[in-house]
Amino acid sequence: MRDTVEEHICEYIMGAAMMEPDVRQDTNRLGFCFTHYQQLMMQNNRLSLGLMLNSHLEELRGNIFEKKGLFAPKDAKAKKAGAIGDTCFVCSKVQWGIDHMLETVFTMFAKDGKFKNL
Repeated sequence: MRDTVEEHICEYIMGAAMMEPDVRQDTNRLGFCFTHYQQLMMQNNRLSLGLMLNSHLEELRGNIFEKKGLFAPKDAKAKKAGAIGDTCFVCSKVQWGIDHMLETVFTMFAKDGKFKNL
């Protein structure tokens, strides 16, 4: 189940969804883990990935390398830079999909007697 969800999400964001503002905002903010970056590189549409990475790097440049405020902690940039690899758009969507599938299974198990016999 997880692999299927992951595959669908990768195909989704490499298709027309990469031009949707909400998807681009999320990919700009979250980026991709190394595993999913490699998986996206194996897709046929590298132009989509290039556009997403370009806007993601612009977002990082604005957030990490912004001018430091007068009272900003000295290590604020280092903390922001260190947090880059902690988020991934695909990982978050896969987890969301799995959570909702499990919720559906448990709901069906509790409410539908026929489901218990499957």
